[in-house]
Amino acid sequence: MVFGTKCKRYPGSEPKTPTYRKAKIKIDERKQKNYGSFTRTDENRKNLTDFFNTIDRKNYIFVWESRGDWGEKVLKEICDDLNLIDGVDPFKRVPASNNLIYYRLHGKGGYKYKYTDDELNEISDRLARTQNAYIMFNNIYMFEDALRFKKILQGGKDVF
Repeated sequence: MVFGTKCKRYPGSEPKTPTYRKAKIKIDERKQKNYGSFTRTDENRKNLTDFFNTIDRKNYIFVWESRGDWGEKVLKEICDDLNLIDGVDPFKRVPASNNLIYYRLHGKGGYKYKYTDDELNEISDRLARTQNAYIMFNNIYMFEDALRFKKILQGGKDVF
């Protein structure tokens, strides 16, 4: 059984985003950092390391979807040192870690994007070289895209 969850974005979201409006949280905007600003700095790397070295990880697998340009070498070091999976959009870059693949498909150009069969076939071709992979569709058409992708993986057989 696989269980996945996303961490809440409160510490990394803009106070004016829907995340805050839904939660009805009041934040001092002067102290708030944008999630996209968690870029490659010594301070951010230290904070990431401190966080993963202090939590009780039990037997969970952790995926880190980095933002900004950390560089493949640094991402690989971080993932290896902290036992993290590098979560990526496969249309933007290849994963730095290679022990498990985690693709997060936000949608090209935004949440309202619907993936084409050619794009889903391209992902399927990439996965043919690995044994362990997770795919998370995070777009409006996530259910339909996931069903079409599953059908592709099953050689065109109907999903249901």
